Amino acid sequence: MANTTYINLVNQLLRRLNEVEIEQSDFASARGVQAMAKDAINSAINEINMQEFEWPFNADSHSETLVAGTEEYTFPTDLKSVDWESFHLVKDDALNTNGHHLQLISKDVRYKYLKNKDDNSGSDGLSVPSVIYPTPTGFGVSPSPDEAYEITYNYFKKPTQLSAYSDQSTIDTIYDEIIIQGGLYHFYMFRDNSEQADRALQRFRQLINRMRTILINSGQDDRMRSTMLVKRKPVSGMYVNDYFVV
Repeated sequence: MANTTYINLVNQLLRRLNEVEIEQSDFASARGVQAMAKDAINSAINEINMQEFEWPFNADSHSETLVAGTEEYTFPTDLKSVDWESFHLVKDDALNTNGHHLQLISKDVRYKYLKNKDDNSGSDGLSVPSVIYPTPTGFGVSPSPDEAYEITYNYFKKPTQLSAYSDQSTIDTIYDEIIIQGGLYHFYMFRDNSEQADRALQRFRQLINRMRTILINSGQDDRMRSTMLVKRKPVSGMYVNDYFVV
């Protein structure tokens, strides 16, 4: 089901304010109260998105094709936060590789134990990557890939500012009332009506908390997980774990 368009959200707000609605043909050139209503809707949506990094309606996924001998890659430009536990190497029969999860390690661990081998492999690479690590602009993989393997991962994106009348909010239609209450707050703030703004803000926050309970808190797993790496001692006498020699 399609989400609510920008013009419909603005007109809902204008009706609450007992103001004249905007015609589609006049939307781009709106002035005065109608222009304020447009700004208020965008401000409300921005405020909602700043309340949480991981609203489900901002979830997306990305596929990255690796380059042999290249370990580091940049994130999409619209990325807000990444799910480090979702990195997965895709099964590829042509490359004779099975799909598997990519374990997150720190960049310090990578520099200490893996970087030299990756760098020394040059443009040929080493083998199928088994771990990922964070970089300033994205992520890296190790061992250095020796083929064009495909990696997928999930992330939460930064929403695009609404502009055209037909642009759709990323927030589900059932939560339009939150956007309208946020729009009322910002509109009254524009008008220096602090009493009405305070009332709208209180309602706005209440509704955001309800949405947070429904979309985020109710889905959280409260079980504890161990992040300890279990060492194993092979016959060679060297200690190894599942990902690299230590």
